[in-house]
Amino acid sequence: MTGKQFATGDSVTVRRMFPLGHIRTPRYIMGQTGVISRAVAEFPNPEELAYGRKGLPKKMLYRVRFRQGDIWPASGSGKAISGQTMPEMQATRLRSRFTIIG
Repeated sequence: MTGKQFATGDSVTVRRMFPLGHIRTPRYIMGQTGVISRAVAEFPNPEELAYGRKGLPKKMLYRVRFRQGDIWPASGSGKAISGQTMPEMQATRLRSRFTIIG
């Protein structure tokens, strides 16, 4: 088990990772910054399960809130896109937005 790495309200950025094979991170969200909405739970790693493995160790899953206007540019009419999207992301795909020194 991995335990919680982030708390509700933490600012995180989705890592830009392009490993070969199956990944569960949508490419459109890579490199984007969002806020942890909540820790969901630990689950077997779906990237391992996809290959018929046991999915261990389990991975912590977080619901992360992103502003849609930060992900997608304005529509053809020039209007900014409003709203939010909240994908569930594995902790291993996230990094803290802020680095604490000291």
